[in-house]
Amino acid sequence: MVRYVCLGFETNGFPEKNCKPEPWSSYPTQISLTAVENGEVAHLYDSYIQGTESFNQWVKQNVPITLGDLDGAPKLPQIISEIAKLLRPDDWIVAHNCYFDLESCLARTAQKQDCQTESLHFILCLPRFCTMNC
Repeated sequence: MVRYVCLGFETNGFPEKNCKPEPWSSYPTQISLTAVENGEVAHLYDSYIQGTESFNQWVKQNVPITLGDLDGAPKLPQIISEIAKLLRPDDWIVAHNCYFDLESCLARTAQKQDCQTESLHFILCLPRFCTMNC
């Protein structure tokens, strides 16, 4: 039976006039995974992600995450390893905007931080269902 794993990131936001999020835009700050299998819903994982240095104004006003929340959070390589251990080879990743979540947030950040691992490759190779485009 197929298991669908719903994945979502929060990020530090997009660049705005006079406000560029650091270290770069769309840097992931939080991830959550929830599985749906045989009609059962199970929360798999939720974590803040260390590394953001600043948020854009929209994130500051609308997302209840502070830089203090990210202090002591796992860094991206640990997050990638932990979520890869939770995923199965026959899982489908479901996200509102799969390309943004998996490529713009996860893969781009991993590339910039030089943490392209087998675990990352495994995650990125899973089949995807994008609720925004389907």
